[in-house]
Amino acid sequence: MYQGFDRWQSYDETTWSYQIFKRYDDQLGTIGTAHLNAMKFSYKGLKQKGATWGDPAVSALDTGERFLSSFKTVKDWSDSYNLFDNWVNLNTIVACAANLETYVAALVDLGIRSDPGLLFGAQRSIDGAKLLKYGGAKIDTDSHVTSCTKGDWSARIAGLERLFGPMDTKIKRHHSALEDLRNIRNRVGHAFGRDISNARNHGARAFHDMERLTREKAYDLASVCRAVARELDRHVLYQHVGDFETIRFFASYHTDTPNLSAMKRAILLKTALGRTGAQLRSKSHLVGLIEYWDAL
Repeated sequence: MYQGFDRWQSYDETTWSYQIFKRYDDQLGTIGTAHLNAMKFSYKGLKQKGATWGDPAVSALDTGERFLSSFKTVKDWSDSYNLFDNWVNLNTIVACAANLETYVAALVDLGIRSDPGLLFGAQRSIDGAKLLKYGGAKIDTDSHVTSCTKGDWSARIAGLERLFGPMDTKIKRHHSALEDLRNIRNRVGHAFGRDISNARNHGARAFHDMERLTREKAYDLASVCRAVARELDRHVLYQHVGDFETIRFFASYHTDTPNLSAMKRAILLKTALGRTGAQLRSKSHLVGLIEYWDAL
C-alpha cells in the first residue's frame, strides 16, 4: 500500500461506467417528466375552457387548423394523445434496456481489463495495470461481453457468473422482470410493438394495434434496470476493479516526466481529474497511486 492508495480499494462508491449509466437514466427520467407535465397541462387547459369530447378540435385546441386536420373532435385528439403516451412508455423500455446493456458491456470489459486473471479463474492473480504500463498480451473481451449482453437473462447471468462468480441474489430475484424488459424491447424494436409474424401473412389486411404498456409498468421495469445495475456495479467494483479507472486515466494522459516528483505529478493528475468532473482525490491518494505506478 502506498500512502493513501490501495490498488484494489475503490476511491469512488461506483464505477465511472455506472456514473455514465446514471446520467443517461436521469436524462430519461427528466424527458419523461417533461412529457407527463405537458400532458397534464394540456388536459387542464381543456377543462378550464369547458371543452367537451364532442367539440371540434380546432375550436378547443390552440395549435391552429393546420396541425389539427387529422382530428374532428377533442375526443379524436385525446385518443391519439393516449396512443402517443403509450408509445412513450414502450420506448422508455427500449431506452432503459439499451442503457442497461451498454452499461453491462462497459462493466464486463472494465472488470476483465482490471483483473485479467478472471479469464483463468484466478481472481487478482494478474494486475491489469501492468498490462497498461508494459503492454504484452492483447485481451479480447468481445466474446465475454456478448455472453453477458445477448440472449435471455438466464444466459446473461450465467455469463456474468462464469466471469465474476456467484451473482447477488438481488439480481437473480429480478430475473422475471428482466425477461419482461428484454421481450418488450425486442417486440418494440423489431416490430413496433406488434406481432411480427403477422407481417408474413400477405393475404391479411388487418391493422394491428401496438402493444399497451402502462406508465406504472414502465416505471417498475425502469426501476429494475437501476437496481440490477447498482448491485452488479458493487459486485464487480469491490472485487475486481478497485481504483483501476483512475490508474487507467493516469496512464492515458501520462507522459514521461522523470524530473518531476510524485507530488508534482499528483497535482497535475488532480487537475486533470477535476476537469472530467470525477470525484476529487486527495493529494496523498494520488501520490500513492503514482508511487504504485512507478513501482510496477
